[in-house]
Amino acid sequence: MEHLKRTEATSRGRTALLIIDAQVNMFDEKLGLYRSQEILKIILELLSKARAAGTPVFYLQNEGGPGDPDRRGTEGWKIYPPILPQEGDVVITKSSPNGFTATALENELDRLGVKRLVVVGMQSEFCVDATCRGAHERGFEVTLVEDGHTTFDGKSKTASEIVESINGGLRGIANLTSAADIEFTAT
Repeated sequence: MEHLKRTEATSRGRTALLIIDAQVNMFDEKLGLYRSQEILKIILELLSKARAAGTPVFYLQNEGGPGDPDRRGTEGWKIYPPILPQEGDVVITKSSPNGFTATALENELDRLGVKRLVVVGMQSEFCVDATCRGAHERGFEVTLVEDGHTTFDGKSKTASEIVESINGGLRGIANLTSAADIEFTAT
């Protein structure tokens, strides 16, 4: 029933920008993040648009386990400096690919009246995919910035193929829109 209530109210709710796992470890040049500088530019542009319109900005920050490059408190765990949160932005730590699992994300979105999410970040086949699906399951309207998420080359697919596959797999669950076409309305 809650899912239906939120879906019916979508046209009246706020939009938020959701940035997934844009952390120092992801931008380590040795790891070869696909289109890293282009993704950074897209995130910066969307942050600028969102902040100018008064749109809430949410960051998901992955918290890895012992020995992981994104373990809490390590340099790799920190949000990447060019896109640091500002006062009023909401940062939610997570330890699962789905940003809604065992976090306060849904409560914080509800608290601000958010019904629509514009999603960017890393990694396409893990946290981006799982969080988009989790948002959809909870009745949020999801817009995935089709050129605003990325990953690394896998064993059997290139990063480009993975991004393309995730875009195709989320069609019907999320609206796919290019970063250039994203506009935030002043609230």
